[in-house]
Amino acid sequence: MLTAINRGCLCFVFCFIVSGAQGAVLCEAEIVKKLADNQSFKRLITHKAESVRVGKGGALHRNQKKLSDVASQRELLWLARYGVLTAQQKYIDQAVEAANWGFARQTKEGNFRNGLNLTPTQAMNADLFFLHAVVNLKELIGCSRWRERYESNMVQWQEPYSRALGWVEIHYQDLYQHDRRTSNRMLFNVVALQLGAEWVVRPGAAELAQIWLREVLSQQTKEGVFLEKGGWDSSYQAVSCLNLMWLMMATQEAQLTSPIARGMKWLSSRVSADGEISVVGNTRTGRRQEIFFAKVKRVNYFEVALAFFYWGELSGEKQYIETAETIIEFLVQHG
Repeated sequence: MLTAINRGCLCFVFCFIVSGAQGAVLCEAEIVKKLADNQSFKRLITHKAESVRVGKGGALHRNQKKLSDVASQRELLWLARYGVLTAQQKYIDQAVEAANWGFARQTKEGNFRNGLNLTPTQAMNADLFFLHAVVNLKELIGCSRWRERYESNMVQWQEPYSRALGWVEIHYQDLYQHDRRTSNRMLFNVVALQLGAEWVVRPGAAELAQIWLREVLSQQTKEGVFLEKGGWDSSYQAVSCLNLMWLMMATQEAQLTSPIARGMKWLSSRVSADGEISVVGNTRTGRRQEIFFAKVKRVNYFEVALAFFYWGELSGEKQYIETAETIIEFLVQHG
C-alpha cells in the first residue's frame, strides 16, 4: 500500500547522486528559443512537426480514422515545440486540441479507452505515454510566452489527470511488471507520475515515481548505460536521458546531472564521426529484434539528436550540440 509523503521528500531519491551544476536549470521552452538560430535544430523540429498528421478534433496519426490508443497523441509535443520555436500560436492550439482529444477518451474510472482490444491494465503503458505528453506540454507552455493564454486549459486538465493517477495508484503493479525491464519506459512513467503528482497533488503517485526512479538509477551501469532488457540500446538510451532531462528541467533537481552526463557520454561513443549511430549490441532497435504496429523498430535518429541538443544546452558542453548537428547531417545525406 502506498503511503502519503510530501513534496520535500523528493530529495531522498537523489541522496546518493553526485551534485551537478549549481543555479537554475533551463526549462524546455528556454532551450528551444536558445537553439532557434541553429539550422540543424530548426530542421529537426520542423521536420518532426510537419510529419505529425492532425485529424478531426485533434486526433493524431493512427487515431485519425478510428480510435487506436491515446499513446499516439504524444506526438503533440513536436507541434508545441514548433509553435514555441516559430512563435506560431496555431501549433500550440493543435497540441492543446490533441490533449483534449485524449482526455475525451477517458473512462470515469480514470483509464483510457482503446481500439486494440486491450484490457485496461494491458493498455496502461499507452495511457502513461499520453499522460507524460500532457504534463510535458503543461511544462513547456508554462515556461513560454503562451502561459496565460492556455492557463484555463491546464486548469481543466487537472481533474482528469488526477483521476488517471488515482487509477494508476490502484493498478501500478501491472504497469511495473510490463515496464520493469525497460529503463526508458520506467522513466516515462516516473515523469508522468512525479510531475503530475506535483501538479494535481497526488502524494501516492509521487511516492511511486520516486521508488521507480531510484530503481532505474541504481541499475545504471558504471559505463552509463540505462538497461533495456538486460543490455544496452543506443536509441532507447537517448529516451532515458531525455526523460531525466525533462524531470530535471521541471523539478530543478540539478543532482540529476551526474547520471545524465554518464548516460550521454556513453551515447556519444555510439555516434560515428559522420553521424551514424551504431546498433552493434543493441537489445531492442536496429537489428530486427522488435516489431511495433507491423514495422521493425529502428534507431530513432530524431530523438537521439534531440537528446544531444538539449544536453548541450543544459550542460554547457557544446560538443554535444556539434554531435547533434552531425546526426542531422547524416539524416540529410542518407534519409
